[in-house]
Amino acid sequence: MSATNQRNHVIQIAVSDPGRALPQAEDIADDWFATQALAAVLRYSPENLISVVCRKALRRASLCSDAYRRGSVLAWVIRALAERGLHSQAKDVLHMALQEARQSCPVGSRAEALFLLYQAAHPLGGRIVDRLFRELAALPQSDPHWRVSRALVRAGAMHSVIAPDTLQSIIQLIGDPKLTARIERCIGLGLTEPRPFFWQQ
Repeated sequence: MSATNQRNHVIQIAVSDPGRALPQAEDIADDWFATQALAAVLRYSPENLISVVCRKALRRASLCSDAYRRGSVLAWVIRALAERGLHSQAKDVLHMALQEARQSCPVGSRAEALFLLYQAAHPLGGRIVDRLFRELAALPQSDPHWRVSRALVRAGAMHSVIAPDTLQSIIQLIGDPKLTARIERCIGLGLTEPRPFFWQQ
């Protein structure tokens, strides 16, 4: 079974049987997929196992091969903690993730890492995601890479729901009518929700 399929299997069974899912998550050789699987176990584990599983997920994330992967994969851990209402712990992991994400190269990878973290942080509230969106919005000024603009457009559409007032002020700061039009097109298509991090068939 591929690491992708192993991760998907763990996410499926973690909801009803996190105890069985945990060793299967740990058995995944690829650190990226193992972290995501462990985050799913963290999302559904009993309270007495939260700290243990979180430490396991953070350790596997730290073993990923580069800054992009080490930072962005923590989005799954952040989301697991946030969905459990453990916002303080989620913010601590977000701080760790940003330290790695900001070192991601090239800038397109940095944008994609920030965009993943932006989506994961949505349950933490408007102030947190607004800071992340502003950081993402500053990237095109340094390098107008297509991955940067794609991440900004998708995040902008999502931001129209969670913080519409700040979205308008940020768009004015960017001053790019083409990006504004693309954001409005995404909004019109209803692409305003963050991606799911844990799913069931």
